[in-house]
Order: sequence, then C-alpha cells, then structure tokens
Amino acid sequence: DVLNYNSSRSGYSVQWIDSLSYVWPTETDNFVARLSGFFVPTETDNYYFRIKADDRCQLYFSKTGLPKDK
Repeated sequence: DVLNYNSSRSGYSVQWIDSLSYVWPTETDNFVARLSGFFVPTETDNYYFRIKADDRCQLYFSKTGLPKDK
C-alpha cells in the first residue's frame, strides 16, 4: 500500500515541488508519487480539484489534517 511507504523502503526518495504543475519522469515504470500539502481558501466558495493519472490515482482531504480523517 503506497500510503505506508516511507524513507526506510528501498527506492524511496523525497523531492520538494513548489508548483502545482509538474512533469514527472516518463521513463520510469512502476512509478508512485505521494504529495501532501495544505489548501487554505481565501473566501467561502465552491472549489474544484482535478487529478490525472494513466493508471490509478486517489485524492484525499481532511478537515482536521489528521491522516485518519481522510
């Protein structure tokens, strides 16, 4: 399960990304990316989020910031 990957797993790496638009390496097979961050809206409104993958992807939100509340 990708949510259990951490720095002790073989092949694990960490990279800071400072932009919402990022191009991942396309020559990598069996590629997994896990991103975390914060969204703090400036006003009450409807917001739309989009993710894209060629195989499988999941998007989780938590009102508390706790993983168990995803």
